[in-house]
Amino acid sequence: MAKTVVLYARICPQESIHTKHLFQSFQKHTDFECVFIDASKPFDVAKEQEFILGFDNIILLFTMNWYNIPWSLSRYFAEVWRTFPFSLENKNVYKVVTTGSNKEHYSKTGEKATGWLPTEFLNNVNGMLKKLRANQKEEFFYHNCVEVNEQKLQAFSDQVITFFKDVK
Repeated sequence: MAKTVVLYARICPQESIHTKHLFQSFQKHTDFECVFIDASKPFDVAKEQEFILGFDNIILLFTMNWYNIPWSLSRYFAEVWRTFPFSLENKNVYKVVTTGSNKEHYSKTGEKATGWLPTEFLNNVNGMLKKLRANQKEEFFYHNCVEVNEQKLQAFSDQVITFFKDVK
């Protein structure tokens, strides 16, 4: 059976209610290893690399902040994944991302559109994953985190958990 890890990175110093809810759903409803990336301490690069290579599926769970990834995830990538020789060949990498703005903001056209899709703001991450030979898989986006809609959040959480329970 495939082994899965959820790597949770948050913006500092506050936790996103939405991303935290998703992380807790993974903890409660799956048997996945769930890890909070704590960039306040040095990373043991060799230990972190060995750890991540023990998994078939890697889920990156984070909040998009000012059109980019959280600093803790950026630091983790720079120090752990980009320290060569290191490869994610034959590893499946998924992204579950929350955003503050609504879906219309992250579209090509429209009065309130940025002209960019949310995936385009992750080009640096996708380029790194390509260089590391990872299998880039599905991305899930939960928009409009400035508003708390518990029903909508729970429905998204259920959808994501159901999807990943079926991943082999």
